[in-house]
Parts: sequence; structure tokens; C-alpha cells
Amino acid sequence: MAVAAHLESEQARVSMRLEWNALEKALASKGSERKQHVEQALAFRAQRLVDETARNDERAQMRHEGLAEYTGTVLSGDANALAIDALQHGNDRPSFARSFAYVSGPAWGLLLDAYAPKWKASIAKTNDDLPDLLPLKPAAKPTPALYGGDAIASEEHDRAIRRKQIIDDATQRTSDA
Repeated sequence: MAVAAHLESEQARVSMRLEWNALEKALASKGSERKQHVEQALAFRAQRLVDETARNDERAQMRHEGLAEYTGTVLSGDANALAIDALQHGNDRPSFARSFAYVSGPAWGLLLDAYAPKWKASIAKTNDDLPDLLPLKPAAKPTPALYGGDAIASEEHDRAIRRKQIIDDATQRTSDA
């Protein structure tokens, strides 16, 4: 399975968490409000996936693990509530590099069910990522403030500092200095 290593960076984690918050709001709403939240989620995703390697790694995980998680979620009962719960607790995962698709897959799959009901018949014929199958475009201007952007950026900055300190401490203890 591909590892989306870029998701360990501070900015990518901010983008992913904003995407998850927008997806949560999309699943909890209907009509034009839902569409706006989906477009915002797509915009946060587009900001993050400027690198081809990142796009390929995320697509591979979403098509492998995200689809499986979506299927399990749909078969488990109240899929919408389960997907929202996963989005609300996505940040509890210590790393997103190997686990983001377990959070994102059900949400994107449910939105595909709503916006492109025949997506399952076409997915085998394409190599697209799940969000790429939506008949919607990213918002022209992402709006992080609608999704707790400042708090998320601050939390991820603090996390990045702690992570760097752990790595520096381990390097210091194991170096021959």
C-alpha cells in the first residue's frame, strides 16, 4: 500500500483536517449548503495535492483502503452517522500517512452516492481518486475560517514543534558526538 508521506507535514495536516471538517458539514447538510461544503473540501484537497507523488499516493490509498472502509460503513447501518463520527475523530490518529483513507473514504463515497449515483459502475474503468468522480469543482477560494482554520493551524504548528523536538532529542542521544 502506498504511504502518503506528505501527510506528515504541518501544512498537509492542516489541509486534511480542514477537508475533514468541510466533509463533516457537508454530510450534515443538504442542498446548496451541502454543495458549498463539498466545494470547500475539494478546494482544501486541491491546495494539498499540487505534487504528483502526493496525488498518486492519496489516490492509491483511497482506492484501496478508502473504498473498503466506505463499503464497511455502508453495510454497518447508519452510514452517514458513522462517517461523521470518523471525521470528528480523524485527528485522534497519530499519523495520517497510512490512515487518512479510513476517515476520508466513507465521506467521499457517501457524497458520490448523493451526487453521482452511478459512480460504482464507472470506478473500475478509471484510475481517478474518489473525489475526482464528483460532478463538482473546488471552490474558487478556500475559506479556512469556516472550518476552524486558525485553531487547526495553531494545533498543527505546536505538533510540528513537538515532533521536531522528539526527533532532535533522539538524534542527539544516538549520535557519536
